[in-house]
Amino acid sequence: MRYGAGLVSVAAVAVVLMLLGPRAGSGAESPGEKIVKGQCAGCHRLEGQAIGRRFKKAPDLIGAGDKYQRAWLLAWLKNPKFKFYPMGYDFQEDRKQRHLALSSLDAEAVSEYLGTMKEPLVKHGVMANVTLANIERGKARYEVLQCFACHRTPDNSAQGWTGGDTSTDLRESGKRYQADWLHRFNQNPLDFVPDSAAFVPTPTQNVTEQDVFDVTAYIMTLK
Repeated sequence: MRYGAGLVSVAAVAVVLMLLGPRAGSGAESPGEKIVKGQCAGCHRLEGQAIGRRFKKAPDLIGAGDKYQRAWLLAWLKNPKFKFYPMGYDFQEDRKQRHLALSSLDAEAVSEYLGTMKEPLVKHGVMANVTLANIERGKARYEVLQCFACHRTPDNSAQGWTGGDTSTDLRESGKRYQADWLHRFNQNPLDFVPDSAAFVPTPTQNVTEQDVFDVTAYIMTLK
């Protein structure tokens, strides 16, 4: 009787394990991980130290889970019409092609997986207590520092924006980025994209930490 009961118990455990499927720590890749490593990694780096744009085909996905807002990323993966870099990544024509569009199912899987990729440089909660005064000061400093000279910025004109084309388009920033990541990037862009012409705020340029906070607060209103 004990022998028969043992067989039943082993069989029951096997059925339960099959129903549960691959578990964390089993080494099995999630659907999103398979897509990212199989399709995205051909252009986007997934790990490693920061390197200059000229050495890469496309922006890194390192730290994507702290960089992008999930809802925006999900929608963009399904319809990637918005161009981050109007002149092409690193100003190269062959990097201006439209990004691959994913199905709803694949976009969901990819955005879920990218959400697990965290950026250790980001300190969470830094931008938690933004006030209207911060935003107003940030807008004023944004204009004084002429950030719009390089970045497309939304306005009330017929075309809907003003500014230059030589850096990232900041329209939809408030929907696209997570505020804490953007704040850390603004503190020193070269920590993320070395060997670039990005503006690095320093006291010698009359740009304080408070300015960085306020400008970030303003950029996060751009939607």
